[in-house]
Amino acid sequence: MAANDIRFIGGAVTAAQVTKFTVGGTVETDDLFILTVTGLDGKTCILSTAAGSTTPSTVATNIATAWNASTNTLLTPITASTSGADVILIGDVAGVGFNVAATTTEAGGGTADAQTFIENLSGKVHPGGSYDWNTAANWDTGAVPGTLADSTVYVDNAIILYGLNQSAIANTLTRLVIRGSQIGTNPAGGCLPVKLQIKGTAIDIGESFGPSTRTEGTPILVDSGTTTSTITIHNSGTNSVSTNPAVWIKANANTTKVIVKRGIVGIGWGDGETTTINALDVLYVNQKATDAQVFIGSGVTFSGASPAITQKGGAVMLGSAIATITAEAGTLLTEGSGAITTLTIKGCVVTSNSTGTITTANVESGTLDTLKSNKTRTITTIKINPGGVFKWNKAAVVVTNPFTSDSSVILTGAAA
Repeated sequence: MAANDIRFIGGAVTAAQVTKFTVGGTVETDDLFILTVTGLDGKTCILSTAAGSTTPSTVATNIATAWNASTNTLLTPITASTSGADVILIGDVAGVGFNVAATTTEAGGGTADAQTFIENLSGKVHPGGSYDWNTAANWDTGAVPGTLADSTVYVDNAIILYGLNQSAIANTLTRLVIRGSQIGTNPAGGCLPVKLQIKGTAIDIGESFGPSTRTEGTPILVDSGTTTSTITIHNSGTNSVSTNPAVWIKANANTTKVIVKRGIVGIGWGDGETTTINALDVLYVNQKATDAQVFIGSGVTFSGASPAITQKGGAVMLGSAIATITAEAGTLLTEGSGAITTLTIKGCVVTSNSTGTITTANVESGTLDTLKSNKTRTITTIKINPGGVFKWNKAAVVVTNPFTSDSSVILTGAAA
């Protein structure tokens, strides 16, 4: 057990969020002052206001006036006012947080010269409330995780929507355990999800929680950043948006490993999202074919090579390039343009639709099926051993080298 066990208990007192931004420096009348609001679903609204004056207090008034005149639904729940050169944003509902960032540019969008527009932390009020990770009163130790070293953090049956950027915590968590909870919100179409950004050596999701106790229809979104992590998904519910995974994982460490035992999991699945991990294990608990469903986005980089993906069951959709795959059971579908250096099939059914080249395909047993796409692609070398099946789309798939085998086999041709 870690030296410090920390539990999310919720129930913090709510307040209306107050955030201030100060206009400063030497201002020109055509300078632009920009406030960017990001919603829980990743949608953004950019309010760009021309200074209209060289006096900072007048510029602040112009910005607040423009804010209050907007009908954008990301801005309307927040009221703007001023105090001197400060633009003051106050949430209309206590406990409901918001995320606003300030920048300033020259009239044409160039880098600002002498004007400034920065957050003023004096008088800042955090919204608090039971939905906020970053509120100390929501934790049984009275401190937000990361303050204490050597900590195991438990989040059970909670909904956490705010304060999710914890990437700058002082101490990497020894372990983070998330069970039966919602962390973050489903993204709007075309937007990246807003995830819990956390540093954790081990991250366990859904451990020992069966589907009957899992909060169904809600996502868990985690970004472990550059920290070396072992992320294990023991179980998940289903997402209320059927096209979205229940658990979304992002990382940026070539030493991080993801293990999926059961659940519907997306890795780097957001539109245009990039993720780097070392390796992925897809396993099962009870039902070999269906326990795990894993969706891998086109922006995922696998640094591992021994192998990078080990699949012992479940269904995997691979949209990225990879060095090595050992597919022992379940189904694997490749899409997009990612190449595979070495694909070893030991009982899995692999449907190869990606236009990326497969350098070496070893069909020990199971099936390599290329019939379901007519896109031109190449398999450089293919080995077929007894029990292996190769469904060859002759019109679309070029096999560069002659077929090989480790033993004597009978190659039987049948109409596709």
